[in-house]
Amino acid sequence: MFGAITWKGIGRKSTRPKTIYHKLIYPLTEKIISTKSTKHFGAKKLKMYLKLSLSASAVHRFLKKKNLVAKQPKYRRPKFQNGYAMRPANTHKLGCLQMDTKHVTPELGGLPTTCYEYAAIDILSRYKLAILLPDISDESARMALEYFLKWFPFKVSYVQTDNGLEYQRELINFVLNTKLITISSTKILLTRMLSLKDPSKQIRKNSISG
Repeated sequence: MFGAITWKGIGRKSTRPKTIYHKLIYPLTEKIISTKSTKHFGAKKLKMYLKLSLSASAVHRFLKKKNLVAKQPKYRRPKFQNGYAMRPANTHKLGCLQMDTKHVTPELGGLPTTCYEYAAIDILSRYKLAILLPDISDESARMALEYFLKWFPFKVSYVQTDNGLEYQRELINFVLNTKLITISSTKILLTRMLSLKDPSKQIRKNSISG
């Protein structure tokens, strides 16, 4: 079904609500500002000290809007984190998938035993497919990817995964044979994967040590 659908000009719509209701009203805001000025508490301590029904994140956003939050230091990104992972902000075409695995317990799935959901979602359009399999392994991940390539309504050109042990030898070999571009959460693992005869051992070593 490659190329069955070729959408042009697709873009993500805003999920911002049309009407925003604020829980912070005038007397409460003044109380937060005065307590912050005198006690110098953070958002979590302010929530407990004033016994607020709001979440700590809501208090933090209010303080940040009023410029009452100190600037945080900028830390350098570690070398093994490249920052080039695909996400909605830098994805402008269909066919770039994010693949992940979830445990489905009998309480959630209604099945007698635990199974595993292999899911793939298109980063741009949020079109998602999922399949349930009985185990978590690289063979099952390869089988799931074959299913996704068959049933996605557009051509898949990019597959992004984490460093889970199920995304190892079988999946890597399948992707290289089909000439898809696969990138893990670290770019250095991809370069090593393409240069090693048995890449799964090196990737497993790096994912455990990292």
